[in-house]
This record gives sequence, C-alpha cells and structure tokens, in this order.
Amino acid sequence: MRGDRIYSNWLSMVDAKRQALADAAAPAAPLFYGPSSPDSADASRRHACAPGHAPNINFTFYRLNQQEAWLLYLLERVGPNDWRTAQQKFYALAPYPAPFEGWTEAVPRAVGVPDEALGFIRLAGFLDAVTYLSRRARVTRSHRDPSAFQGL
Repeated sequence: MRGDRIYSNWLSMVDAKRQALADAAAPAAPLFYGPSSPDSADASRRHACAPGHAPNINFTFYRLNQQEAWLLYLLERVGPNDWRTAQQKFYALAPYPAPFEGWTEAVPRAVGVPDEALGFIRLAGFLDAVTYLSRRARVTRSHRDPSAFQGL
C-alpha cells in the first residue's frame, strides 16, 4: 500500500516535470535568423540604408575609397516556411550610407546584379562578393547597427 502511494506520487511528479519541459520548449514567437528572435517581424529594427535586411543579422561594412562604401547583409526570409540552406541564402550589397554616383556599375556582374528599384545589388554568391570586396577594402567592420560605421 505504502509502496503504491509512493509510486503514484513519483508518477505525478514525472508527469508535472514532463509538462513543464514541454511548455518551456514550445516556441512563443516566430523564428527568425539570428540568436535572439523578436516577438514579431515588425518589432525588429529596420534600417533605411539596408532594404530587405533580415532581422537580428550583422552587417559587414567595406570602405573601398573616400566615395565608395558598402554594406553586405543577408536578405530577409520569404514567408514563414523559408528554410534555405547556406547555398540558397540570398545576400545583398547596399551602397552606404546612401547610393553614390555609379553604384550600379561599381561591382562586376559576376559578383552581383543591381536592383535599382530596391537600391541594392543582389549577390550571385556570398564568397565571390567577400573575395572581391576584401581585396579592395581599406576598412572592414561588422556590427548589428549600420550607424556604427559612420565616419569610417
């Protein structure tokens, strides 16, 4: 009898623990790229200099010369079920802090194709862009907020 009561209490404790773990594991917010997800897509900070920037993703800044600077970043996912692999992720290169004269011709077509309507260059491949920019850059930095690059 006493053994049955102890076993029953133990089972109820196990069930309570299992339920607590299940409640803690259930996602409360939609998933986004990056380590800390916002409550909603609108809650994440948007940057005018980086159209289509994926929430919670760093920018990589490249200063090539006095007139030419670029932001490299991952584009936002398309829909809630957009689970792209590393080869399928879409990256953009935006002139920083604003489009400069001749930005559409500044990068070879092998690196990316300009999208003048959106104001950035759609990259053909991430490594091609990084290789092209790194070889020409005077300054390279990474940060979550593009305003950190002002004056560089």
